[in-house]
Amino acid sequence: MTLQICIGYNKNIDGIVLQHSIRRRASIGVDIHIVPEHEILLSRPQEDNQSTPFSFTRFLSSYIWKYKGFTVFMDPDMLCLCDVREIEQMFDPQYVVQVVKHEYVPRSPTKFVDLVQRPQLAYPHKNWSSFMILNNEKCRDVYTLETVNTLSGLTLHGFTNLRDTDVGSLPKEYNYLVGEDNQAEQAKIVHFTNGMPYAPGLNNCQYADVWNQELTEALRHRFA
Repeated sequence: MTLQICIGYNKNIDGIVLQHSIRRRASIGVDIHIVPEHEILLSRPQEDNQSTPFSFTRFLSSYIWKYKGFTVFMDPDMLCLCDVREIEQMFDPQYVVQVVKHEYVPRSPTKFVDLVQRPQLAYPHKNWSSFMILNNEKCRDVYTLETVNTLSGLTLHGFTNLRDTDVGSLPKEYNYLVGEDNQAEQAKIVHFTNGMPYAPGLNNCQYADVWNQELTEALRHRFA
């Protein structure tokens, strides 16, 4: 069994650290693809409040894998602290997509994106789309080039193009939002959603020491 994973494009080292954290804990094979920047796959104009280059292309993860099997999508500002076999064992064929259904209001009005402080947008189902298990066969008619090119950001990220029964729920620890309320007691997937530990003022945030250790090990492995 090889687990199909997509990670959003990031020009910083975040995605490299995430990949290292996945691979070194995995007891099954993993095949990781990077979800490309907006303009590579889409013709729709970028939106003013689009905070990442993969805000929409994330929904083409099933397209990237030719609508076969299941795919896990992850934001690059995450850290994997579990064996991804656990995630594979949660695949449920009855759903189109499975997510952690966060219910929270962001504490801060701003967040860091590539060390730039930007407004923190609050919207329904915020951060549901940052970690997804996608049933690729069922995504064939849902997340096509045409639909991802045309549906609004709120529709896609809010999953309002799907029936409620199409969206399965995952345990909170698989998308732990650092610095936010209503989270699991411990994280299996850490999400630095408000900024990475190297961002100003965040060097002592939760799990910063764990990320820094992972960074050291990833660089050692990369240049060994």
